[in-house]
Amino acid sequence: MSSPSENTTPLGEWVDHIIYLTFFQPDDELSEQSIQTSFSRDLKVRINGTALTYEDYKNAIARNRAQYEFSVESNRELLASREPSEARNGGGSVAHISTFTVKDKQTGSVKRESTVTLATVGSVDGKRMLLELTEVYRSA
Repeated sequence: MSSPSENTTPLGEWVDHIIYLTFFQPDDELSEQSIQTSFSRDLKVRINGTALTYEDYKNAIARNRAQYEFSVESNRELLASREPSEARNGGGSVAHISTFTVKDKQTGSVKRESTVTLATVGSVDGKRMLLELTEVYRSA
């Protein structure tokens, strides 16, 4: 999703990749596969303070992908944790700020959106998974 830079960590790159696969690439099956393989079933999501379960979030993603096309304009890692014990397990937390466009597939209208995300990643059954996602989202 973003170009690697001196401020990009392996954890940030991993989160970027699953967010890209989930939202920004055009293949719905690949999006679903990304969710199934990278999002914990116990995922805790908060968007602008509203709590969502794994199922709620998965369904919201499917609805939004059906109605809109998403394109990344910019994405920057703000900060990532560097705890040695977390890094050994592929875990930790990372924050990003992103700007993207949302195009309505029916009307063709385009909106510019911005979001700040805080992702918490950990190991579930030996596999790196997204455990928590907090998002502050608004139209730019």
